[in-house]
Amino acid sequence: VDGVESVQITQFERQGTQWIIMDATNKPLDDVKVRQALSLATNSKQLNEVVLKNAYFNAVSVVAPGIAGQNPANALGFDVAKAKAALSDGGFPDGKGWPANVKFTYNSDTQEDKLVAEAVQSMWKQNLNIDIVLEPMEGKSFDAWQQSRGNSPFFFYINGWRGINVEARPGSRELFGRVRPRDINVEAVRLARAACDK
Repeated sequence: VDGVESVQITQFERQGTQWIIMDATNKPLDDVKVRQALSLATNSKQLNEVVLKNAYFNAVSVVAPGIAGQNPANALGFDVAKAKAALSDGGFPDGKGWPANVKFTYNSDTQEDKLVAEAVQSMWKQNLNIDIVLEPMEGKSFDAWQQSRGNSPFFFYINGWRGINVEARPGSRELFGRVRPRDINVEAVRLARAACDK
């Protein structure tokens, strides 16, 4: 378009969700009751409001609030009594027999991941009487570990997704980078022009 265009940006709440990845092929996590117990014993509301100082919405599913398809009824919720019962059904009544050296691997370059890992370790100890070993890794090592482990067993790590902004107007990537630096920001006009020129 010839001439000067004015740029208007409408800002929405940042979308994204973090969750704990569990290796469902590795004992004791291969038992659905154990995985349910861990989920039920994790107070996500406390994680958000206390540990992360209310920095985010409290997601109750992989789909964040405000995105079509998000259904709070799908969540297991936080229920210590149900968590203890599920862990017992999974073969670990009151945490007895829980294996040693079950590791929660996290990126130590990310303060939030460290805080979440420490809080979850504490919750699972308090609510289920199980011990989890924290395994911090510096960012590059963590990324390499994720990429190289292939089918190697693991126990837990934090993963997630975040918002993406796609805008065709020139200069928009730089602007989005200033107001939404934690999102993925793409200026698609250059890709479109390159494709048209061929």
